[in-house]
Order: sequence, then C-alpha cells, then structure tokens
Amino acid sequence: MRNILTTLLLCAGLLVSCASPGFGPNGGLFSSTTTGVHGANNGAGAKVGQACASSILGFIGVGGETVANIAASAGITNIKSVNLKTFSILGLYANLCTVVTGD
Repeated sequence: MRNILTTLLLCAGLLVSCASPGFGPNGGLFSSTTTGVHGANNGAGAKVGQACASSILGFIGVGGETVANIAASAGITNIKSVNLKTFSILGLYANLCTVVTGD
C-alpha cells in the first residue's frame, strides 16, 4: 500500500505545473531569454525601470507591476522599449521581469 501511495504522489508531482516564466521559450533544465515586446530600433533611452514576478515550484507566485507604474517609478515619460526577461532553472524557480526604457 505504501508503494502505491508513493507512486501516486510522484505521478501527481509530475503532472502539476512546475515553475515557469510563462512567456517565451522554456528549457526543461535552464532558460534565460529576452523578448522585445514594444519599440523598434529607436534607441534604449537614458532611463531604465524594471519589475519582476517569481514562481517557486509553480505553487507560489509573487511580484509584478504594470508598464505605466514601472515607467513612473523610473521617471520615464517617453517609453522607448518594453522587454520581457525570463529565467528558470529545473522547473523549481522561475522569474519574469518587465524592463521599460525611455526618457
């Protein structure tokens, strides 16, 4: 009976959503990507603001912010680009950062 319970728990663990940045390509062991969302080749701007959200094992997720709030907190009035940076390792920890640049 104990082996059956252990097997069921392991199978359930494999079926739940592990930590994932939720955007862009994901590697099973490791991923680190940057994806452009807004802004062409018009320069990065002098100011940079960033906010991140993190996930642990897909069970705990914290953080995040809107582009407008990120820009305001960095003193950006003219947004030139918005990028998403992702990082994850082994499905244990994932991070998604929104990076806003401008003047």
